[in-house]
Amino acid sequence: MASTSTSTNQSKRLWEDYKQLLSLSIPILLGSLAAIISGAIDTAMMGRTTTTALAGVAASAAIYIIASNIVVAATTGHQVLAPRRYGASEPQQVGTSFWHSLVIAGGLGLALMSLMLVTTSPLLLLVTQSPAVLQEAVGYLQVRAPGLLLIVPATLLRLTFNSNKETQWGMHASFITHGTNILFSYVLIFGWGPIPALGAVGNGIGSTLADFVGLLYLIWIAWRQNLFKHIRPATWKMEQHELRTLGKLSWPAMSSVVLDYGANLVLVGVMATLGASYLAGNRVAFNLLMIFFAATSSLAVGCLILSGRALGANNWESAHYYRRRNQEIMLIILCTLAFPIIIWPQGILMFYTSLSEVQAVTLDAIRLIGLSVPLMVWSSNNVAMLRALGHTKQDMYANIASVWLVQLPLGWLLATTFNWGLTGIYLGFMAYWLCRAILTQWMVRSAFNQVRSTLTEAQVS
Repeated sequence: MASTSTSTNQSKRLWEDYKQLLSLSIPILLGSLAAIISGAIDTAMMGRTTTTALAGVAASAAIYIIASNIVVAATTGHQVLAPRRYGASEPQQVGTSFWHSLVIAGGLGLALMSLMLVTTSPLLLLVTQSPAVLQEAVGYLQVRAPGLLLIVPATLLRLTFNSNKETQWGMHASFITHGTNILFSYVLIFGWGPIPALGAVGNGIGSTLADFVGLLYLIWIAWRQNLFKHIRPATWKMEQHELRTLGKLSWPAMSSVVLDYGANLVLVGVMATLGASYLAGNRVAFNLLMIFFAATSSLAVGCLILSGRALGANNWESAHYYRRRNQEIMLIILCTLAFPIIIWPQGILMFYTSLSEVQAVTLDAIRLIGLSVPLMVWSSNNVAMLRALGHTKQDMYANIASVWLVQLPLGWLLATTFNWGLTGIYLGFMAYWLCRAILTQWMVRSAFNQVRSTLTEAQVS
């Protein structure tokens, strides 16, 4: 009877832990899906204007996305420190990292925005040489650039709410931002009543206004929840130690962003040499890969938050426990979603395109994405744990090594020398996830072994 009761209690606790992890991760996942859907609708609206307008938005958006991801990466230090400080019951220290991160990331955002506004045409000439496309792209990028300032406080507020286990506010903000983006962009792209049709420029204005609305919502929630009062730092002075700590945690993530996009440009160049059907097929396959990447990254946040809070309370065993539980629930959910893609990739392809030549070269790549999902789960959960530990530099090393020493050489070799096309490219992606998972697993295990050794030595002494 005692054994049955113990087993029942363990099962009950397991399900409670799963529920707690999902209650944190699902809102973030839904917010990410809202962004993906909004982006698809945005593209569809521009696709109903002119080819040059669509190409102009695509060219300028490529530059804006790189810049915005660098700015968001500059907030990584706060993402790492906030859960640990909440776990240690130090809300004032959460405010300290918030304030310092606002200065660091805000300063970077201002610098990149200024660079965009001053060198708009030279930057866009790196992407397109068409005068007609360039004209559309310049207008879009100039009205989109202020968004780099808006995403800094919005991201920091989301991360602060997330660290306090209130991920629903970020989800609501995402719904509001992307919902208003569709509304504003539609009106400004096509015109309505006295409002003229602005095309690509209207699309940029709509997106920037939507970012502003989302930020206002987060500020309102923060005020209503007394967040600013709760995390008010003891001093507003800049502390050199805090700046160094945040910089040390954030620069590896920023470097990874730059090197990742560099690798993607190389891959696009390789596929461009293979032909238009391969380039089009990669657009489909890469979109699907990014959906699963967004899902794994979102679901891994539960590990980052709960493990980070446990580490802040010096509870290393709980941190390790949450990591294991989160990986289990991620595998169950995402492998279930990936299974239909593995057994019937044709269905996915028919949804994206009816072009038989594109389907023919993309079929095996789609199946490989499904087979890569368990590796993506393993890797993403390890990365979340490394960030909870504050080991962002190790994550950068694992990412760079996996991309530049494994994915790119193998993908290029298989795609060109062996003529495997997209299949070779996505075997390279699969090898990347495997390599990154193994490296990050070793790094996490080494960190925990070091802690256990330190605790054992302390007990002996």
